[in-house]
Amino acid sequence: MSISEQIAEYVVAAKFSDIPASTLSYTKERILDIAGACLAGSRGWEYSTEVIKGFREFSVGSSTIIGHGERLSCPAAAMVNSAFGHAVELDDGHRNAGVHAGTVVVPTALAVGETLHSSGKEVLVSIILGYDIVYRIARSLNPAQIKKGFHPSASCGTFGAAVAAAKLLGLNKRQVSAALGLAGLQTAGLMEATISGQASKGIMVGHAASAGIISAWLAKQDIVGPDSIFEGKHGIFNTISENVDQESVLRDIGKRFEIVDTYTKLYPTCRHTHPVIESIIDLKKEHHFSEEDICKVVVGTHEVAVRLTGSICTPVVSAEARFSTPFITAVTIREGTVAMQHLETGFLTDENIRKIARLVEVRVDEKINDLFPQKRGAKVEIYLNDGTRLEKTTFTLKGSPDFPVDSTVIDQKFLNCASGIVSQEKISRFITMIEKFEELLDISSIMRLLS
Repeated sequence: MSISEQIAEYVVAAKFSDIPASTLSYTKERILDIAGACLAGSRGWEYSTEVIKGFREFSVGSSTIIGHGERLSCPAAAMVNSAFGHAVELDDGHRNAGVHAGTVVVPTALAVGETLHSSGKEVLVSIILGYDIVYRIARSLNPAQIKKGFHPSASCGTFGAAVAAAKLLGLNKRQVSAALGLAGLQTAGLMEATISGQASKGIMVGHAASAGIISAWLAKQDIVGPDSIFEGKHGIFNTISENVDQESVLRDIGKRFEIVDTYTKLYPTCRHTHPVIESIIDLKKEHHFSEEDICKVVVGTHEVAVRLTGSICTPVVSAEARFSTPFITAVTIREGTVAMQHLETGFLTDENIRKIARLVEVRVDEKINDLFPQKRGAKVEIYLNDGTRLEKTTFTLKGSPDFPVDSTVIDQKFLNCASGIVSQEKISRFITMIEKFEELLDISSIMRLLS
């Protein structure tokens, strides 16, 4: 069988009773976390209103736009919500696959589930399967696909969205395989959006959700796609990557659910800046220095992080700031953390922050680079005016599978993202309903709390 046929066999056979209680609990945390990211993006993304206006002209339907009061068609709603979730860099990701599955898979499952009036159990299974496939494919394609310029969350997310939608639609094995083939024909996403036009990056990730849903609906009509969309001569493995270990894609599938390798983001910036943030937080707690004490900062990290976050020193807009290690370093030194408010105009134009940012040098550290992508970290060296040199290297981040945060931290993150957008009553009810998500007979009731 082709790889897509084997994936289809796994997807069709998967049952709620197969999933360990610990995995279900983790999945409910993913729903809460991504819903919060979507709410934050619904107001914090500079294009949130414009993207809704763009779809409003040709899309009406029954799926909720998170953080807003209207509904669009299922694919359009999933695209908008997915874009919201990715736009402000608060979406979860895989520890070493360089991909954000949640911001594609969760909005897809919620939009499709709301349209189909699916149960909580059905949505949970679809999300777990979606994460599984995104992670397996992205892990096998990286880091080569990133070096070639393809954005994994968009290029691989399409397959996860197709799987989640196909499971909720109840497609058979042949149709699921066709959905994967059709999704592969529509896969897209370029890393150029991390260099310029960062504010539009969410669009391509949102497209992955929409394309996956459309692929599943077309497959339901028995429209077929390429059987060998992955391993074929001109398939995904050979076009956007190279030297792919094909056996690894399906190894232990169904025995271990990959969603448990997901990390939670605690800062609204590119993940590659997070080791820098946490290194500085630890150094400040230990040595109690101030911004006036610093004469130079050297950040050593891996090549991908330098390329993505090392070139912008004085960002003009928040989208650039999220990808600026010098700016993020400066904010962390002064504020002791990085939050949404630190990416607003007042901080972007703050001359004291810009002054600190100009003291930051970002370069490749060969030892850290040799460990990539299995380990992603950074070494921060802070040189003080009195000649003191402080150093901290961080690999394992708070919120990662190896350093998990308490559920109360995820609840608080959701509260921070939702405050001012939906009422406190809705926030409390949503958190309570997430805890009993598998008991929902129709997820439409919980989606109304996000509008």
